[in-house]
Amino acid sequence: MLTQGHSFHRFVALVFLIAACGSGGGGRETEFCERAGKLCAEGDFTAKDVRECSKELPELKKSLGKQYDKLLRCGIGAKSCGELVGCAGGAFALFAEKFGNEIETGFDKMVPSGIAGDTADEDLPRECKRVSEVCSGDDQFGARHECVRMVGNLKADPDNRKKLGACTAVAKNCYEFKDCATQLWFDLN
Repeated sequence: MLTQGHSFHRFVALVFLIAACGSGGGGRETEFCERAGKLCAEGDFTAKDVRECSKELPELKKSLGKQYDKLLRCGIGAKSCGELVGCAGGAFALFAEKFGNEIETGFDKMVPSGIAGDTADEDLPRECKRVSEVCSGDDQFGARHECVRMVGNLKADPDNRKKLGACTAVAKNCYEFKDCATQLWFDLN
């Protein structure tokens, strides 16, 4: 029997397997896995992959409860790989809600300091210093992460760092602050 932690680990691994390589079993599980393969694997999905995926999915039923059936329905009805991964992400989010602090503790152990947005305000790059002024709670985490990551990617590009800093300096709220890194990314790509 799988422990909750092990089931969670297997669920995350399965979601990434389906999304990355488009991983029968039976019934709706097979349909879900075939859909994942069609939408996400771009032809690299074999009948063996479908069978393996279909056999793994039922192990999630105990962990996900009612969300398991919703995951299957949502995935089977997905019209794109992104939508299917979103279905899995939604099931994951509801599952993760049960374990809140435990997941955060594990995540903090795995992600190096500063990368996940846990940098102290005084240690933030100047372009990111206003994050705690314009963002609060969980929004601050994502905003810090994106800003610190963008600054790291612009180490040898002072002109674009200035653009980022100018944008974050005038941001009136967290949405505008986060949009600074997003918009600069689109401008550069």
